[in-house]
Amino acid sequence: MFRNNRSFILAIIAFTFGVDVLGKDVLTKKSSSIHACDKFNKDLIPLPIDMEYESKNTALLIGINQIKYDFSLNLINENNHGNDVTFFKQFIDDFSTNEYKKIYSILDNKKNISQQYVKDHIAFFNRVLSENNRLKLLSQVCQGDHRTFFLSINSNGEKKIISFRFSLRNDGFRYVIDQHFYLDTLLKKVYKFSDNDDQLPIPVEKKHIGHPYQIFDGKYSYQIIANGKRYNSLKINKKPLNQAEGLLDKAVAAYNNIYLLLAKNQKNSFYTNLSDGSAKKAKDWLETLPSSENYRLVNSILSREIIHAIDADPFVIIFYSDTQHGGIIRHEYMIRSPNSKFGFLLTNFYYEDTLDDIFKSRLMFHQNFAVQN
Repeated sequence: MFRNNRSFILAIIAFTFGVDVLGKDVLTKKSSSIHACDKFNKDLIPLPIDMEYESKNTALLIGINQIKYDFSLNLINENNHGNDVTFFKQFIDDFSTNEYKKIYSILDNKKNISQQYVKDHIAFFNRVLSENNRLKLLSQVCQGDHRTFFLSINSNGEKKIISFRFSLRNDGFRYVIDQHFYLDTLLKKVYKFSDNDDQLPIPVEKKHIGHPYQIFDGKYSYQIIANGKRYNSLKINKKPLNQAEGLLDKAVAAYNNIYLLLAKNQKNSFYTNLSDGSAKKAKDWLETLPSSENYRLVNSILSREIIHAIDADPFVIIFYSDTQHGGIIRHEYMIRSPNSKFGFLLTNFYYEDTLDDIFKSRLMFHQNFAVQN
């Protein structure tokens, strides 16, 4: 079932947020001091994955356009840091002094947003900001014509990351209020996790990842980068797979064998090959499943077609086409477990976090998958 001359591929999951726009006379006449996206650092940052709500370092990298600051807001001045950063400091000052009319005046879209709503919004953030008056500006991230500023605060000994997003228009920055952006949520987790030296951003030019692709070509705002392998619509076998070589093939074989236990209604054996939290969730679900649904469940398992596996060591993320539901692309996580029967455990069963939202948020996964044979 597996080829002897396996070819490894580079998975670049790239999501486009539009073209870089830098309008004239942004904020002040000193528009040259506004950092254009092509002037941002092109950084690769280790990307953690949650295993049942506990973040773990992985072999995944996320590539972003960012400027790293890592200093107190109080140290900011226009001469040293440019109009974009001094604007942001003034914005935070207006927040802290409840200047809701000023904040309202720079909203990206005032439609259906009242001044009272802005007051409540500011009051909510001020409760967070007032917990620590020593705010540290971590970075500014460029995503097309949007910029996000990330702040770090210490609240009762706990590190918190908060973010503020702006659109860049011809007349200056516009505050994007209360909209959810998966990348901002994911980067807050990345920055919170990046506490030690080996988690710090790795400049692209200093990181050899052995592939011919230009990571940042101006087309993409960010990319998730990993080694991986493409499979030719590999279906779940009706018998165990034992002859597998290489990390990804072994993970796919383990995935096959674990789900084959469920297809054969060997539920207790199935549970023992899941991580603890996932086993509990699987049992809670399967024990309440009507017996009339078993046939449909078995058909669903055996009709899955594995199309990609990517190395997020210690995880392997397996993407499959759910042919029972129109070929929608789904994914699941395996984690290395040398002492388990198949060398891997199925994990994150019925768990989801922001990375999963990103995987599901764009078009079909294989359309955003660059391959090198």
